[in-house]
Amino acid sequence: MSLHVNGLIKQGLCALAILFCAHNAIGEAEGGRRAVLVELRAFGNNPGNLRMFVREPHGAVSLEGKRPMVMVLHGCGQDAESILKLSGWGAIADSVGAYLVFAQQKRSNNPMRCFNWYRQADALPGRGEVFSVAQMIEHMVARYPIDRVRVSAYGVSAGAAMAVALAACHPELLQQAAIVAGSPYGGVAKGDAERRPVVHPEALTPMQWAERVRQVALDPVVRYPRIVVVHGVRDPVADFGLARALVAQWTSVAGADSVPESKERVDARVTVVRMSFRDSTGAEPVVLYRIEELGHRLAQDDQGRGGWTGKDIGFNSTRAIAREFGLVR
Repeated sequence: MSLHVNGLIKQGLCALAILFCAHNAIGEAEGGRRAVLVELRAFGNNPGNLRMFVREPHGAVSLEGKRPMVMVLHGCGQDAESILKLSGWGAIADSVGAYLVFAQQKRSNNPMRCFNWYRQADALPGRGEVFSVAQMIEHMVARYPIDRVRVSAYGVSAGAAMAVALAACHPELLQQAAIVAGSPYGGVAKGDAERRPVVHPEALTPMQWAERVRQVALDPVVRYPRIVVVHGVRDPVADFGLARALVAQWTSVAGADSVPESKERVDARVTVVRMSFRDSTGAEPVVLYRIEELGHRLAQDDQGRGGWTGKDIGFNSTRAIAREFGLVR
């Protein structure tokens, strides 16, 4: 399969270099108001040397009770502002009073500003970038009115692979995670090589894929996050076989099988099918949105702009994910 980095180069995408000062407000007009991101530098241990940005919901000071939170992880060549603009999370978060938190990669860590999901030093419990992201969540729960049981993660491309690592390494922090054009945990065949071979999706059984998750647990895990997979069938960067491997891995982790309990056609201009995977109790630990005619793009119902680009297919993947998270109907 093509590499995340190489695939993005082939598509001609370039990084957008914007420097932000700590606690400076940045953003752009979004949904009729200024979308403000605030950088926090002191959020605990930061072994991965990442940047953290927070977006409070509109009217946050007047909201009552604990609020939901979404941890957003961008793709290669993106930053916090560009993924906010592309995904449309801001308007959804405002409508339900949810906090958005963005981890942002630095060029000093990765020239293409991809999260280093494939490096063991950055994708094991308590280490590197995945622990920096975990620290951001802990900081938000401790300092903001965040409902700990309504914390979700959302990642695209390399950010999706890091979201998978977060779910595997620090499952106690998440209720659910959305993996958009991502890959299974432990999918790297050999070490930390920059031009890394990825395990063929069908080379491992579901139980073997699941073992790669279970073996990194520091403590016995009672519950892993619910996993929502969104993937284009024609993705030349992250082959659709990786979506199947994700389903195999996380259904096995949950004690379910990888045969869908049901399939539902979603209204769109291309074929979008929602597949539901259930365990013996009837719970739904894994959902897959299989999108025909979609490559390495973000499925939208209007034309996406900038960075890791979107494609208008009449299906808003972000809103569908927000529905899976229980944020909207």
